[in-house]
Amino acid sequence: MGNMKNIRDQIEPVIQELNLKGIPDFEGYSPFEMGLIIDELFGENCPVQLNPLSEADYLQIPLLNLYKYLAKFIRSEGEMKLTARGYLSPRVVKDMYGQGFIPEYPIEGGITKLTTENDSLTVQLVRILLEMGGIIKKRNNKLSLTKQGEALLQKDDHILFPHLFKSACKKFNWAYFDAFEGMHIGQYGFGFSLILLNNYGRKQRGASFYAEKYFTALPDLVENQASNEESTLTSAFCYSTRTFVRFLAYFNLVSIQDQKMFWEEPMIGTTTLFTKLIKIIPPMNPR
Repeated sequence: MGNMKNIRDQIEPVIQELNLKGIPDFEGYSPFEMGLIIDELFGENCPVQLNPLSEADYLQIPLLNLYKYLAKFIRSEGEMKLTARGYLSPRVVKDMYGQGFIPEYPIEGGITKLTTENDSLTVQLVRILLEMGGIIKKRNNKLSLTKQGEALLQKDDHILFPHLFKSACKKFNWAYFDAFEGMHIGQYGFGFSLILLNNYGRKQRGASFYAEKYFTALPDLVENQASNEESTLTSAFCYSTRTFVRFLAYFNLVSIQDQKMFWEEPMIGTTTLFTKLIKIIPPMNPR
């Protein structure tokens, strides 16, 4: 028994040292810090934090504007009646999308005709986030504000925005709108993507630049570990679509420059809003 204790006493300091040692593939963060980034994103001790913004800056966040618009629309009606199948009415859908907060390529390009709630990803997303965040409730096939929703709408965006952003990060399933096999790609370790953008996003870079660093740090997420070129490309496209196109761009935190040729990857850069909102605390023991 005594020998086991002696061995344990010798091993524990080594394990602790390794756990606190900066890892190049983690951008200099230690396994301990990476655990906080993954499991306690925006928590008190996490290296990734949200800064408060000015009211003028909050007005530049498209998804927040659409989120507030629907919530206030529902409040103005008292109770918003849904269709027989439980969807927002075509009138409401067209009104919301018509505000122009987030143009969607299939609709703008005439590929999809905007008629129902299911025709717009962002309209669906906002409704889901309002229900998931406890702002609205569905009862007797009608939507109405909750008491929490009434209270939050009375407060300024310093309170409402973090509630929305954290719900979108942690509660909503990012795989909901696609058919990719990698269920957790993009959402798992999202805080690390914010660190990558903080470190490299001031210059426009290809989406694959970030995908490669993300999967190097989190290799278990790559589809089909046999790792053929096709599965690697699919995983990278999945990561880019979920992280940049259907999340960060909705919050005006990245600019996406599409290339002229369809086979060329989009170029990603951070916006001024990103540098104001996202606070990154440097690693404790970078190596």
